[in-house]
Amino acid sequence: MPADGTPFDGPRVDVEGRLGWLLRVSRLTADDPDNRSLTGFATRLRQTGSPAGTPQISRWETGRLPASDAVFTRYETILGLPAGGLGSVAVGLRSALGAPLPAARPAPADILALRRRYDLVHERLAATDVAGGTWLAFADILRTDGLVVLLPSRYLDELLGRLLDEMMRSVGIAYTTRFTALAMLVAQPELTADVVGAIDAVAHEPGAQGVVDAVSLLGEVGDAPAAGRLLALLAADDAVLRLGAAHALLNMTNLGTLPARHAAAMARILRRLDEHDPAVTVLAGRTPAPLAAPPPPVRRRPPPAADRFALAARARTGLEFDPMLCRLVAEAVGSRYTERRHHAALLLLASPYRAVVAEVATGVAGSDPDAAIRRGAAGLLRYVVGPPQVPVLRRWLRSERPDLRAAALGALPHAGVPAEAVGTDLAAGAGRPPRPTGPLIYAAGMTGHPLLRRWADDPATEPAVRRTARWWLRHGSAVLR
Repeated sequence: MPADGTPFDGPRVDVEGRLGWLLRVSRLTADDPDNRSLTGFATRLRQTGSPAGTPQISRWETGRLPASDAVFTRYETILGLPAGGLGSVAVGLRSALGAPLPAARPAPADILALRRRYDLVHERLAATDVAGGTWLAFADILRTDGLVVLLPSRYLDELLGRLLDEMMRSVGIAYTTRFTALAMLVAQPELTADVVGAIDAVAHEPGAQGVVDAVSLLGEVGDAPAAGRLLALLAADDAVLRLGAAHALLNMTNLGTLPARHAAAMARILRRLDEHDPAVTVLAGRTPAPLAAPPPPVRRRPPPAADRFALAARARTGLEFDPMLCRLVAEAVGSRYTERRHHAALLLLASPYRAVVAEVATGVAGSDPDAAIRRGAAGLLRYVVGPPQVPVLRRWLRSERPDLRAAALGALPHAGVPAEAVGTDLAAGAGRPPRPTGPLIYAAGMTGHPLLRRWADDPATEPAVRRTARWWLRHGSAVLR
């Protein structure tokens, strides 16, 4: 199995090794024995038009040869996985951690083929329930080899607004595909202004939640005007916009696209903020010397608590010991870097280990003696949680322990279940005395809970809570595919 031999807190990780691992474990856990066989899978690939043989598959799956977008698409098709489920995670990982992309795509397809594809995508976009893979295909068409498909401005604005709205309410692969589609579009120079305008509109809609992810997309632009806009948001009074700007600036810092003068200005703003502000936490250690504190020593090995995840996964899947799994879980629960925790968790989400990791993370978050590991496991649970964890989360909502109530409110919105699966337990998560906090409103919104109507209609409810409840009632609950 592939392994990442880089130091745990070192300056870089083995991005292609991780993506190769994702391809390999996805294939090795396939239901069809022909797909689990290298020669059988090579035959399937040839049937899709790929000339790849077993040596090339092995190089993809060990990270020695970067797999192209088309390779991820073929794996998804052959293995029966959701369109974009693997590829969107790959695009995001390569972009965020600064890995070189595979070679440029071939010459443009002929116009007739592009038109047929375009017609098919727009036929699917006309449906009420659109899959994330369709949005990825839409974004890919708009950026195809420098060809910008011209759309009426009103129609383009409508599509971008809809895509952003769905991204802000989506979970799992529905989220990764939509976020990646938007990242592709905002980075296209001819479309940047349109996407930025759409982000500005949704971010300032009264009561909107999920705004942090929308604003963080501005970090994909990577130029001085974008940096200036983000610094203004970082210095603003709105804590949500400030946090979104922090994530965007983190991305620019990692990719080296944040100009030096903007980096210095970022450091000065951070020094004026409260040290416990979430934006300060996200950007900790990313300011230039001498304003930044000395970085902590590099840890070459992950914390030992990750072993329990790896052992449980091995027992459940029957695969050989998997050092990459251990590394990813360790990063997801214990890395000091926000972006590494996020992308390690996304890899686990997209992998066949998701259900196993969710089961073990639930146990660790509820009972591990190490408070830091409990918090890390609760954070990971937000990515990999599913319906099987809901009964435990409902019990946590009624717990006397504030950390368990917080963990339940953090995970439930991403479990992909309706209000009926949560019942009256959700109100218990508001604490004593009950108060509709941001996490509680978000959980009610994502599940479509009846509490929303009560808050929206009750004149005694705080105005900010009423606005947010009404936003959810207008926009709908979680997007699941």
